[in-house]
Amino acid sequence: MNVEERIISMLDGLIIAVSQIQAEFVQMKTETYSRFDKLEQGQADLYSRFDKLEQGQSDLRTDIVAIKLIIESEINKDIRLLAEGYKALNDKLDKLSDLNEQVIKLKTDTAVLKSVAREAFRVVKNS
Repeated sequence: MNVEERIISMLDGLIIAVSQIQAEFVQMKTETYSRFDKLEQGQADLYSRFDKLEQGQSDLRTDIVAIKLIIESEINKDIRLLAEGYKALNDKLDKLSDLNEQVIKLKTDTAVLKSVAREAFRVVKNS
């Protein structure tokens, strides 16, 4: 084999080696893009989850506002009505207590009048 043939043979070997390197490079490039695609999909999934979490937080805030409105309007109204009812009941119990005192006084006065009437009747009867 002469020098030219050896050079051509070596160049053919280099061309084959370069072709193999290019094929490996294309394969590595394809694998890298595939990995990037998977990363981008994972990132999109994370963003989707974050969006769902933010929506959940927003829904909770809305529910909290609704609960606060119910507490402020309904429960406070019920508490006010309960307090008014308690005051009315307390007023009636005070009146009942006053009436009870009046009944006791009337019983005492009646007992005294009966006693005076009996004594007067006895005095009239004996005279």
